[in-house]
Amino acid sequence: MLFRLKVDLREMLDPDFLLLENLMHEKLLTDSERQNVEYPKSLQDRNDTLIKFVLDKIHKDETVHIRFARSLSDTDQEHVCNFISHNGGKIFS
Repeated sequence: MLFRLKVDLREMLDPDFLLLENLMHEKLLTDSERQNVEYPKSLQDRNDTLIKFVLDKIHKDETVHIRFARSLSDTDQEHVCNFISHNGGKIFS
């Protein structure tokens, strides 16, 4: 599902304010990957890089989406979790 939503997520994610550190704690990013995301570039480019790293790991570990959602929630980005869990707003609760 993240793959289908990656275009929208690039505008929604906030890679600052501890998200990258939290993703490192969840073992979803290495320090090298974190630095690559932090490299001075536009917010959308940073998010593209971040999403690519997460998507690359999804194929190897089925718990990635849970840990990614937990990291988003822990950094006050529940709106992004809701967007993902509701398939980009196509599933209503």
